[in-house]
Amino acid sequence: MAPSTKSVAEEAAEKAVRETFFLLGVDIDSIDSVNSFREDLQFGRKLRLEAERGTKKFMNVVWGVIITGFLWAVESKFHHLLGKP
Repeated sequence: MAPSTKSVAEEAAEKAVRETFFLLGVDIDSIDSVNSFREDLQFGRKLRLEAERGTKKFMNVVWGVIITGFLWAVESKFHHLLGKP
């Protein structure tokens, strides 16, 4: 008797998943290996989020310096227009 289409598809999917995780160095039959992989992914996500926050803060500092420099230049060149001697 020929296997049903569903079981062939399920076997193919399971084989593909096993091979993919094998290439990533994860033994899907070992809970410790899977948990370690999950922790690595979570750490990578945390690292990415912190890097994004740091980049945003750095850009805020850069813009602050640019705006402060611009205001200082305007004030020093045109202080007589602002009513200062």
